[in-house]
Amino acid sequence: MIDCEFPHQWPQLVNTVMSYVQSQDPPKILGALHSLLVVSQKYSHVSHSNPKIQEYYAVVQHTQPMLLKLFQYLCDQTSFETLEMKLLIAKIFHNSINYGVPPLLSSRDQFLPWIECFGKVLLSAVPEEGDPQNPREKALWPPWQLKKVVAGILERLFHRYGSTRRSDSASNVALSGLFMKECVASLTQATLTLLNSPLRERMPRLLLGSSLSFLHSGLTHAVTWKILKSNLSELTSSILFPSLRLTPYHMNLFENDQQAYVQEENDFSTSFKEPRGVVVSFLIDSILLRGNDCLDLYIDFVVNKVFQPYNSGQNQNPLDKDAGLVIIGILASFLKKSKKYSGDLSGLLQAHVWNEFDSKYLFLRSRAYWVFSNFRDVQYSNPQQFLSAVQNVVNSLGSDHLVVRVFAFIGLSQLVKHEAVQPLIEPIIGKILEAYFATLDIIDSDDLVAVVSVIIKKYAPKVQNMAPAILQKLISKFNELTSSDDIFNDYDNQTPIVASFQCTRAIINLLEAVKGSHQILHSLVPLLQPFLKSIRPALIDFYGDYLAILVQYSFYLTGPFDTRMWDALHTMMDYFFECAGDFAEDLVEPLDNFISKSTNEFLSNGMLSKVLRMYEMALKGNMASDVIAGCNVAELLLVYCKGKIDQFVPAMIAMATERLQNEQKKSDVKVALLSVVANALYYNPQLTLAFLTSKQWEKSLFGGWFELLPKFQSTHHLKVVIVAFSSMLRVPVDQWPSSLQSELPNFFTALISLIDKYQKRKELNEEEYEEESEEEEAGGGDMDEASYEGDSDSEDILSLITAVEKHQMGNAGGSTVYRDDEDVVGGVLGNRLAHFADDDSEEEFSDDEGEDDGQFESLIDKIDEVVFFVDSADALNRQGNVFTQLMNSVGGEKANQFQMIVGEANRRKANGSTNSQF
Repeated sequence: MIDCEFPHQWPQLVNTVMSYVQSQDPPKILGALHSLLVVSQKYSHVSHSNPKIQEYYAVVQHTQPMLLKLFQYLCDQTSFETLEMKLLIAKIFHNSINYGVPPLLSSRDQFLPWIECFGKVLLSAVPEEGDPQNPREKALWPPWQLKKVVAGILERLFHRYGSTRRSDSASNVALSGLFMKECVASLTQATLTLLNSPLRERMPRLLLGSSLSFLHSGLTHAVTWKILKSNLSELTSSILFPSLRLTPYHMNLFENDQQAYVQEENDFSTSFKEPRGVVVSFLIDSILLRGNDCLDLYIDFVVNKVFQPYNSGQNQNPLDKDAGLVIIGILASFLKKSKKYSGDLSGLLQAHVWNEFDSKYLFLRSRAYWVFSNFRDVQYSNPQQFLSAVQNVVNSLGSDHLVVRVFAFIGLSQLVKHEAVQPLIEPIIGKILEAYFATLDIIDSDDLVAVVSVIIKKYAPKVQNMAPAILQKLISKFNELTSSDDIFNDYDNQTPIVASFQCTRAIINLLEAVKGSHQILHSLVPLLQPFLKSIRPALIDFYGDYLAILVQYSFYLTGPFDTRMWDALHTMMDYFFECAGDFAEDLVEPLDNFISKSTNEFLSNGMLSKVLRMYEMALKGNMASDVIAGCNVAELLLVYCKGKIDQFVPAMIAMATERLQNEQKKSDVKVALLSVVANALYYNPQLTLAFLTSKQWEKSLFGGWFELLPKFQSTHHLKVVIVAFSSMLRVPVDQWPSSLQSELPNFFTALISLIDKYQKRKELNEEEYEEESEEEEAGGGDMDEASYEGDSDSEDILSLITAVEKHQMGNAGGSTVYRDDEDVVGGVLGNRLAHFADDDSEEEFSDDEGEDDGQFESLIDKIDEVVFFVDSADALNRQGNVFTQLMNSVGGEKANQFQMIVGEANRRKANGSTNSQF
């Protein structure tokens, strides 16, 4: 009723509710607070830019002062009845600040008392009597729930008001200053006190995670970092380290539900909720932002307070050893790059990691395999010891315990990247894959599925003969994982989705591995075709990977293609029209392969009509990428089907021209649309010019084209225009539209300038390519390994690092360390991106800049633009005195440039390295 009728049909609701709040009758107060909670929920997702929020501001103005007084009174009460009231009021406040703090609550006399109350709640006692042991029940128990809501409020306030934003209003800037100057220090100290108290052992994991997240936010601010730094040793030993221990819940899974344990350890989504994920972020970011003193403290603690007492028998708690191994594993990148530690990492592993390979505690054994894999690229003083350790991992691939097996496979997938390991693995690759698929049959794990991609890429020659069997296993696993249409609706378990994507990527890598054998590729068709044809609407998110599989199959074959794969392509096109209209860009590459390599089959099997329909659909789309994809498909038709689709060309030109007339802003779209006309001129210049004249479009189209020529920047688009204008020269000028005949000098001089621009752009691309190649060689990186698999030391940190963080940690390098009295510019995430992302910064290109990386290419790119232009000029020269008049009109400079181009064309012809016509 409140959602539908408040406030317009129920204007007296708030007054009535507030009269109950003041009644001193507990049942009435509770009912009133429940009503206000429903009101706050109605507006909790209304942004402050929405005019409807003013309705809620009026509610806040009328209710919050009284709620604050009630909350202040209740803070000193301990009964369960008053506890429920406090919980309701805290939830109301939480909903009220979802999109920012309302104006009334931003005032000093309102905001500070609320913060003081929240600090009291945070440190309030929680009775042991009645405290549930079951984790789910514990999280819902009111005393813990109240603390969790309050911790969430404080975490939200710190995240939003810890730093100001450019778009902040004056009131938000003032509130940020108030929070940071008068609240955050006391709240940080209160959070430390809470986490250092006996309550930490009893509190729910989500409350622990939220409290740790508040401390993590403090790394970026000088006022809070000073508090954290002065307590860092105790914080590490008493809060961070214990939070990394496996809990009774985890140990129960390890013993009784091994698949759930693996999922818990590997599922990146738990990092957003679990304390271990927050601790990992804290450890990493503290080193990144505050320096190697933090690294020294962590390593000293682990080695001297955990590992050495464990080895000496003083502390034989295996959970402590496991947590210590986690810290060593996640800090591997820092240790390997540190002059202080990098020299003796093999000693560290031998003393504290390898000795757990035979541990009676199987969870320790599995953790040790993971840690070892993160140090695969260390220089070992005794290579034989390293290989013996690898052999131990290999031996565990046949372990009776599922978790040990899974972690051994995941660890091995990183270790095989070490060159010294390959001779050990190659002779037994068949047995390894047999054991791998036997394990995969009984567990769903995305990290485990990813292992096969690494093996395929590393041992491609060895797996070629096993390709059909591997493909069958991968398809079977994919079908098992995606058997339910609700796969994308299970937000609590994303493992099947990620594992399914790993299956399709493994199939793509398998096709890459057998690219040298057409016979093997053909032998995979009976498996690939039914798999591709089995796509259904529920699997739309996999459509891009299905197309990538078609690309891999068709790229390495010369054609003609198996009719069954044409059938699969028909299915992909039908699926596009049915439910995948947003994937036009992904369709270009498979269509390119099939059209260019098997043109006659394409024209005779009904595919042409579907491609023309796709072109029309793309050009009517709203997305620039769709329009550009449609234009690229048009180029495939016009270039590869030259002379064979005359009846369709006018309609193609018309669609591009009409869309061009309605395109107002996006120059990249205009360039693509003009390229359709350009390719039509190459296809048949007489037909194209005649059609444009019949529509009276020629003058406006070419006028706009010349204005837009500076926007043609990529080598491909430049060559398309050069070939188009050159093709026009092959048509007698007296057959040109009358409005264009006088423009011949402009076309000719434009061609000379375009050829010069093309050559400069090409040289620039070659220089950039050489520089990138030199950088790759200097870095010693193996870029091939990054195509469909991670290659970072910390990529498989199990559940401890989110998927985003995995990607960011790919190339850990140096970091900018901030002084203790400095706030971190850009926040934690911004600095994580800056320090862990690839060294190549992302350049922004304006419309006037062209970027050739990954640009679309076609047969046009194989044409020698210089020779094509000169041959076209020769055709013009045969038109009586037209050419002589042209040379006189263009001026001496352009005439000299033309003669230089003629000389270059003759040189290329003499060398036999030209391709001027198709």
